[in-house]
Amino acid sequence: MIQERINQLKPYFRGIKVTENYKIVEFNLKKTWSIQTSDDIDVQSNESKEKNNVLISMFYSETKTFDEIIDYVEENVINYNIEIEEKENLLKAKVEELKRVFEVKSLDELNKLKFTTEDASLKLTKTNKKTEETNNNKVKEKENGVAEELS
Repeated sequence: MIQERINQLKPYFRGIKVTENYKIVEFNLKKTWSIQTSDDIDVQSNESKEKNNVLISMFYSETKTFDEIIDYVEENVINYNIEIEEKENLLKAKVEELKRVFEVKSLDELNKLKFTTEDASLKLTKTNKKTEETNNNKVKEKENGVAEELS
């Protein structure tokens, strides 16, 4: 079971150790990643041989199990930073897509541009896939996620 967890965390996982007072988990992470810490975590960074990466040794008190340590690092460091990178890449792609829309649409069309999302938890606007009344105008979402204002 521990081997499966280690395999899931590759290429970041580097090793685990037990010392007199600490359980230590080592990861090779990008220098640009942020590391969220808490009161019971001491973090030490060392340069890595790999370009743009840093060896992070995370120290935990003996009250934490290795499973808890690995869960914390996976969720609060690795997955957190991967999600940020994916959001940044998506933002760049969407900005390029929006630039293309601005290149071909008229000013009148662009003034009517509305943004909607399928996920209600994002709440960018009060519209969703279904047609509904917004600011006394009917809004109908097109397939590409752009809403068209109807009179």
